[in-house]
Amino acid sequence: MFASSYARSSATALLASFVTSVAMAGATGSPTCPCVTDLDYDGMTAGSDLGILLGGWGGSGNTDFDGSGTTDGADLGILLGAWGPCTPPSNDNCINAEDLEGTSTFVEFCNNAATDSDLPFPATCGDDNDVASIGKDVWYQYKMPYTGALIVHTYDSSFDTVLGVYSNIIAGACGCPGVSPNAVLLACDDDANSTLQSFVEVPAYEGQCMNIRVGGYKGIGGTDAGPGILTVRPIKRGDRCDLAHIVPSTQYIEIPGTNEGDTWIQADQSSCANGDTLDEWYRFSMPCDGELTISTCHPSTDFDTTISVFTNCLPSGAEIACNDDFSDPDCALDGNFRRSRVSLIGSSSDTFYVRVSGFQGATGNFQLIFDVDCVN
Repeated sequence: MFASSYARSSATALLASFVTSVAMAGATGSPTCPCVTDLDYDGMTAGSDLGILLGGWGGSGNTDFDGSGTTDGADLGILLGAWGPCTPPSNDNCINAEDLEGTSTFVEFCNNAATDSDLPFPATCGDDNDVASIGKDVWYQYKMPYTGALIVHTYDSSFDTVLGVYSNIIAGACGCPGVSPNAVLLACDDDANSTLQSFVEVPAYEGQCMNIRVGGYKGIGGTDAGPGILTVRPIKRGDRCDLAHIVPSTQYIEIPGTNEGDTWIQADQSSCANGDTLDEWYRFSMPCDGELTISTCHPSTDFDTTISVFTNCLPSGAEIACNDDFSDPDCALDGNFRRSRVSLIGSSSDTFYVRVSGFQGATGNFQLIFDVDCVN
C-alpha cells in the first residue's frame, strides 16, 4: 500500500537525475513566498520578522521588499502594513487542490501560510517507525497521462518536507481524503535517502486521479516551512525494466512497439552498441525447455535497433545476450544490416527481460518477434 521498495532503493541514483531534470526545466532557485514579509516562515508578520529586517538594514536580499536595492524605511513600512497572520494559499485544502498538467511537472510552492489538514499519517510513513507528522500542507491534483508509475518528490526544497499521495478506489474518481470514503492513501514519506526531503513512487493507470499533499515536518518545536519545489514525474509502462510489458508465454508471437517518447532515459545498458539510451522493455517467460530467438528482423522495423536480454532488472540481473546488427537478409534495412536478432537456450522456469533500443539514439517503430523451438 505504501511506497515501493524500488523507490527507496533507487533514491540515490534518482537524485542526480532529478536535479538535472529540474535544471533543464528551468525550475531552479527558490520561489518567493506570497507573504514576503514573513521572513521566518512562521505564517505571520510579527516582531521576529521586524528583528530580521532591522538586522538587514542597509543591505539587500529578502528584506528589500520593494526591490530598491536597499533595506530601508520603505521596506519597514511594507512590513508594518502587513502585520498579522498571512493569508493561507488557495490550495490550502484538498477540495481546492491546484490542478497540474503535462509530464515532468515542476511546481514552486511555499507553505509558510498554510494551515494543517486533519489527516494523520500512519507510523510507516516515517523512518524507523517514527510517525511522520505533517503540518502546513498544500494540495495538488494530477491525472496520469498513461499507465505506468508516478514519481513525486521534494528534492531541491529548502526545508524538512513530508509528502503523501492519495487516490480513489473508484476508477477515474478524484474524491478527497476525509471527504470521500473511497479515497485512500497510496504512499507517504518523510525523509528519503537520509535527507530532509521526501520521495514516493506508486503504480498508476492512465486517467487515474492523484491528490498530492506536501507540507512540513511537525515536531515539538513547530512545523517546518519555506519555499520548495515539488516534482511530479509519470513513467510510462515499458520505459523501465521493472515496468516491462508482459509478453504472453507462448511459442510464437509478434508484438508491435516503439522506443519513441521514452520517459525514463538512462545510460545505455547493452554491451554490443553505443548510445542506445532510448528503450522499451519486455518480460517473457519460457513456455517450455528449448531455444528462444528474439528478433526485430521484420519489414515493419524502420530504424537501427539493438536487442539485449537480461536475467533480471539491474543491478541484480545480468546481460546474457546482445546484438546490434544481425547479418541476415531479413535483418537488412536500406541496404545495410540494421535490425537485430539474438538466440539463447532456456527452460520452462526461466523469465527473461528484453530491451529493445536504437543505435546512437535512433528511434522508430519495430516488430518484436519471440520464437521458441521447444525440446520434445
